[in-house]
Amino acid sequence: MKAAFTEKQLEEAIDRVLAGEKLTAVADSSPASLSTLKRKVAVRIKGHSIKRQRPGPEGP
Repeated sequence: MKAAFTEKQLEEAIDRVLAGEKLTAVADSSPASLSTLKRKVAVRIKGHSIKRQRPGPEGP
């Protein structure tokens, strides 16, 4: 299923949350859902990449 938002839109929304804007306010004005923002902000805080990963076959 294709996401309803672009990587750039998601990055901008995460940056707004990390800058201090309320998560619910960002979710209301962003195409990304509240649950997606919560998950991606938590990943960013831990220092990991938020790039989407395509599922694929596992190696040997």
